[in-house]
Amino acid sequence: MKPRFIRLAYAALGAGILISAVGVYGVVSGMREAAYRAQSEFRDNIVWFAAQFNGELAALTDALHDHVTGVQPDSQATVERFDVFWSRLDSAREGALGRSFLRLPGAAETVADAAATLREFESTVLALPNATSDEVGRFVGALRALKPRLNELTLAALASRNVDVAAEHRAQREGATRLTVLLLGMLVLGTSLVALLLLERAKVAALGRTLAMRVAERTADLAESEDRYRTLVTHAPEAIVVLDAEQGKFIEANENAARLFGVSRERVLECGPGDFSPPLQPDGRASAELVAERVAAALAGEVPIFEWLHQNVSGERIPCEIRLVRLPAAGRSLVRGSITDISVRKRHELELARHRERLEELVEERTRELETAQRDLLRAERLAAIGQLTGTVSHELRNPLATIHTSSVVLAKRLGDQDPSVVRIAERITRNVERCVGIIQDLLDYTRVRDLELRRVDFDAWLRATVADIEVPDAVTVNCDPRSGARVLIDPERLRQVMVNLIDNAALSMIEAPGAEGPLRIDITAATDGERLRLRVADSGPGIAEERRESVFEPLYSTRAFGVGLGLPLVRQIVEQHGGRVELEPAAGHGAAFVVWLALAPAEVAPQTASRSGGTTPA
Repeated sequence: MKPRFIRLAYAALGAGILISAVGVYGVVSGMREAAYRAQSEFRDNIVWFAAQFNGELAALTDALHDHVTGVQPDSQATVERFDVFWSRLDSAREGALGRSFLRLPGAAETVADAAATLREFESTVLALPNATSDEVGRFVGALRALKPRLNELTLAALASRNVDVAAEHRAQREGATRLTVLLLGMLVLGTSLVALLLLERAKVAALGRTLAMRVAERTADLAESEDRYRTLVTHAPEAIVVLDAEQGKFIEANENAARLFGVSRERVLECGPGDFSPPLQPDGRASAELVAERVAAALAGEVPIFEWLHQNVSGERIPCEIRLVRLPAAGRSLVRGSITDISVRKRHELELARHRERLEELVEERTRELETAQRDLLRAERLAAIGQLTGTVSHELRNPLATIHTSSVVLAKRLGDQDPSVVRIAERITRNVERCVGIIQDLLDYTRVRDLELRRVDFDAWLRATVADIEVPDAVTVNCDPRSGARVLIDPERLRQVMVNLIDNAALSMIEAPGAEGPLRIDITAATDGERLRLRVADSGPGIAEERRESVFEPLYSTRAFGVGLGLPLVRQIVEQHGGRVELEPAAGHGAAFVVWLALAPAEVAPQTASRSGGTTPA
């Protein structure tokens, strides 16, 4: 029986063990299934929630990054990503799964910071695509700052899930021990624990592979983004450099910058702004001082745009326009400079300024010509009026004047012996008649311009002879000292009238001046000045008042009691007929000085006859 009992015992033991094992297996299986349903799924959902949070953050960041780089951004898709991320934040604060997620260490603060970031940049996203790349770039930087914290929350969810699962299995093992024998419970628990450990190990390995793939994807995206940026910089139409403000050196430059500075790109990266600038800028300020000022403004968030004078290695100075903007870089102070050569624009501006100045000169010249033409027209009108008057009354006045003169002479002869005062009266009548005849003759000379009979003369000899024949009052001294040594083509008789009028005008102005004191002197000189002859007639009289200087050459203008105002106009008319000009020198002390300019005679010029207009024709 013993063997049989043993066999039965073993059979019973075996059956009991089998039954117990089946029962324990059933209990343990039920508990494990319940645990997986109630806990594993819930904790997996938390891990999934954290992973989704991470993925949506990455998608929003990538969409915004496209707006910064300008690579086919989709504004509508970006706004949708933004709304999805907002929804994730709302579910974290209101849903049961989200509240469990917020119990993770640091989760509540991270969610709050994310919500604050979205609120801060919500206007920027809604303003796409009109938002500036600088604003979008700051939003991208803020989102990227959240990335490490969300990764930590994901890992924390995984760790929490592993810890909770292990604790639950320990509780299951203790319950299984009370229901089964120690050996069977240990066997089942050990088998289950090994199985779970293998399963969790497989899951952790899978998660590690997933994270590694995502890191590789992000690395590839960053490399691609860097390549895109480098391509944009390399093929930009202007010269582009990136300056490290702390080192004072360029860390990036495209080929246009190298060509602008006249060195290789490698050489540019060894230098800073001061190496390609003259010591002083056009405004006189030091280049180094201005560089520091402009870079500081860019680092402060401004976008300074200014003109700058660069200097290449050949010493050539190149006017440029520069635009600075700060580049986002953690822990570094980087400034991008866009440099445009404006040499052509400067040349055009200079040419335009020259054209403008030339136009103003032409306008002034045309204005002077118009004023001259108006004065000539006015003089012609006055000349026409004088001509009409002279033609009408000259003949009618000569006969009565001749009769008056003859009658005064007869009266003086008949009554002079009886009354000596009659002779004085007759002489006064004769003088005034001669004065009237002189006025009529002046009018006729001025209105009836005669052609010139030009002859080549020794001007100094002619001038001395002419001045010697002109009578002046005894109180006036005439000093004639010509030293030109020139030969000129003139009409001696017509030019003699010029000297007569100038000397008479000077003598009368000195004699008739009230309170005239000192010697009354007329100085006449002649000298050459280049290809012209300069004849000067100066007196020691009271001079001509400033307000009268513009009017002395106008016909019929006179300040004397007995003057018709044609002496100086006739002088100008005759001189202009000779192709010269007459001018009144600016006042310098006492007296007045008239200067006559005449052209010197060419060596081979034959005698000619000048027309009324001042031109010449062969004799």
